[in-house]
Amino acid sequence: QGRLDDKKTTMSNNMTADLQQIAADLRMQEELNTQLIRATEVSAAPKNTMNALIPKQKEFIRWAIQKNYQSPETVTEAKVAYFLNTQVLGKKNKSNASRTIGKATVNQYITALTCLWKIQVEAKVNSNTTPRGPTVKAIQKNLERTTFQTRRANFDDRGKHYQHLLTNEHSEPKKFCKDGFSEVKLAQATTTSAFTSFRDALKKNFLNSAAAMTDGPTTNNSIHQEMLSTQQQQEPTIEVNYASAVPEFHSVLRQTTEKVTDVWAEWTVGLNGRPSVQDTDLQFNTAWRKQSSQQKIYSRRKMIINLIKNYSERKAISCTLASQEIEEKRSEQRMSLTHVADNWKEFESKHLM
Repeated sequence: QGRLDDKKTTMSNNMTADLQQIAADLRMQEELNTQLIRATEVSAAPKNTMNALIPKQKEFIRWAIQKNYQSPETVTEAKVAYFLNTQVLGKKNKSNASRTIGKATVNQYITALTCLWKIQVEAKVNSNTTPRGPTVKAIQKNLERTTFQTRRANFDDRGKHYQHLLTNEHSEPKKFCKDGFSEVKLAQATTTSAFTSFRDALKKNFLNSAAAMTDGPTTNNSIHQEMLSTQQQQEPTIEVNYASAVPEFHSVLRQTTEKVTDVWAEWTVGLNGRPSVQDTDLQFNTAWRKQSSQQKIYSRRKMIINLIKNYSERKAISCTLASQEIEEKRSEQRMSLTHVADNWKEFESKHLM
């Protein structure tokens, strides 16, 4: 009986060992499969994307080594925020040393370090939460607000920054308009006769140009200057109040928008000369969308914007390209924007993962 019990115990131990070995083999195969999928994803990433992200990851690691971090390559939110605040913000633009890098480049740094964090998490060498936490988001928000305020103070043309996203043309402002703005110095005007001055500056440039074409470069333009000064004396000064009025809801958000790409353009740059949603939010907060029906439309658009940003972050692509891919998937499923916004979790899990 004792021998029989020993034999049963031995067989039981052997079965347990076999099951443990099978479980270990399965875990190893799963890990190898995960690494293979990740390697395939990295190798399939666009070449230009990798060329943009990898140097920024290396720059982050070199900085961390200089700071004597024990694990310089490990990505954490606090470390990323420290790096951005001390090394990235205020960095000189490579193509123009008189300017600093903008929010697009800063966001690219954040994307590069988020990708590095994802690789570390999947390799089980980093257990920290995503670096896109409250601190980093606060840096992005402050930079976005500062950029908006600077462009608004300088009467910057939003269209010239985003023209390449909407058309293939890169239009430059006419020289006489540019000279007119520089002469009037609109950036310093608050409640002055700026409109009258700007119009007179245009007249001046036009008259000078006409004189140069008819009489040649040596012609004395005093007669034209006298005409201009006489008109200025006769015409009363028009006081202009630059305090912006709150825009109407329909002048910012169109209820007839049907494409995801239009939603993104409407949100970031504005459509058909309208102000963008994000600029209107920064300037007027919720004053332009107080009604419940307006708030409902705004919330649905915000859901789609979040879908675009999340998809862009997961795929390490631009939000413009992300909006195009999401639009293709929406069109394939024949879903309206309202249906996508109201069922965004289901749409994301089925079509964007």
